[in-house]
Amino acid sequence: MKQRENQLDKIEHIEKFINKFKANAKRATMVQSRVKAIERMDVADDVFQDPDVCFNFPDPEDIGASVMRLDEANIGYGEGEPILRQVNINVDLDTRIALIGPNGAGKSTVVKALCGKLDISEGTRTLNGKCRVGIFTQHHTDNLDLKLTALEAMIKKFPDFKPVEALRAHLGSFGMTGQLALRPMYLLSGGQKSRVSFAMITFEKPHVLMLDEPTNHLDYDAINALIVGLNNFGGGLVVVSHDEYFLSALCDKLYLVQNGRVKAYNGDLKDYRKMVTKELGY
Repeated sequence: MKQRENQLDKIEHIEKFINKFKANAKRATMVQSRVKAIERMDVADDVFQDPDVCFNFPDPEDIGASVMRLDEANIGYGEGEPILRQVNINVDLDTRIALIGPNGAGKSTVVKALCGKLDISEGTRTLNGKCRVGIFTQHHTDNLDLKLTALEAMIKKFPDFKPVEALRAHLGSFGMTGQLALRPMYLLSGGQKSRVSFAMITFEKPHVLMLDEPTNHLDYDAINALIVGLNNFGGGLVVVSHDEYFLSALCDKLYLVQNGRVKAYNGDLKDYRKMVTKELGY
C-alpha cells in the first residue's frame, strides 16, 4: 500500500509538470520525457482489505429424525479384509460428532461410508433419500481451478442457477465480498480459498456437513469465525480434526477410530490426549 501511494504521488507530481509546460515549445522534450516515464512505471496493484472473517451456513429444511446411520457395518475397499468392523453410528440434524484417532485408522473411511461413497460388505446403511451432504476434505482447495475467480467457479459449478447475484451473495456470506470474489483465485490466500470451498459445498443447503481437517490454512480469527458459523448451523455435523480447541468448541460426542473399530468414547478430548501420551510413553 505504501509503495502504491508513493508511486501515485510521484505520478501526480510529474503530471503537474506536464500540464504546466505542455504548451511550451522550449520544454517539449522534457514534457515528452516525463510522459514516457509515467508510461514505463509499473504501479503496484490496489490492495483490497480482507473483510471481517465470517462463515454463515444456510440452514436446511427438516427431513425427519432419520438422516444417515450404519448398523453393524463392515467397511473396506473391494473384496479384501474390511478396514473397519461392526460400525454403529447414527447422524441426524442435531448431531455434533468428532471422529478421533491416529492417522490412517480409517476416520475418512467412516465419512465415505456414512454418505454412501463407499460400499459396506456386511451390516446395513440407512441414508435418507432427501438428505444433501456437504463434504469438505483437507485437499478440497487443491481441486479449485485457480485461474478462475471465486464467482466464475460458482457459475461453473452451478451453470443453470440464476440470478448470478445470488451466487455472489452466497460468496459474500463467507467473507468473499466485493473485489475478492472477482480476483483470480491464485491471488487468494489459503484461508480465502477455503472460504470459497465452503461456499461451494453449502450453496445447496446440505443437511449434514462432513469436515475433514477444516482448519488447515485458517488463522486463529478465521477458526473462531468458523466455530461461530458451525454452532449456528441448523444441520448435522461430523468432523475429523486434530485441533482440540476447534473440536471442544463444537462437538458433544466423540467416536474413537482405532484398531479396526469405531466406538463411542467415554471421556473428553483431554482424557483422550492423556491416553495417547501415556501409550506413547510420555
